[in-house]
Amino acid sequence: MKKLLLAFATLLCTLYIRAQSDSTVIYSADSTCTYKIPNKFNPHNEKNNEMFGVTIQCMVNTGKEATFKEIQLSVTDKYGKVLFKSNDQKQKWWSGMKDGQLAETGEYVWILTYKEKQKDNWYNKKHTGIFHIVY
Repeated sequence: MKKLLLAFATLLCTLYIRAQSDSTVIYSADSTCTYKIPNKFNPHNEKNNEMFGVTIQCMVNTGKEATFKEIQLSVTDKYGKVLFKSNDQKQKWWSGMKDGQLAETGEYVWILTYKEKQKDNWYNKKHTGIFHIVY
C-alpha cells in the first residue's frame, strides 16, 4: 500500500504548473517540453492572442523520444457547453466563435488532455483552467 501511495504521489508531482500574468505554463516531467496556455485573448485583435490555443515548445536534439502524445484541447462556456474540441495541433485552434457569432466577454474553461511518457510507461494527464475573452 505504501508503494502504491508513493507511486501516486510521484505522478502528482511530476508535472509542474506555473501561472503567469499572461499565461499558464505546464512543464513535462523531464522538463524537455512546455505547454503555454493564455489566460486571456481577444478574437478581434489582429496581432496578438487572436486565436486561443496551446503553444508547445520542446527542446530539440535531446536524444530522447517524444514525451507527449494524443494531445486534445477543449473549450467550454461557464455552463459546460463544449464550444471547441480538437486534437489537431496544426490547426489554428479556437477562433472565439460560439453559435456562429463571436463569444461574449467573460470567463471560459479550457481542458487539456494528453498522454505523457515517464520512464517506460504512458500516463493519462488532464489539466483545466479558466481564461477570459476581452474586447
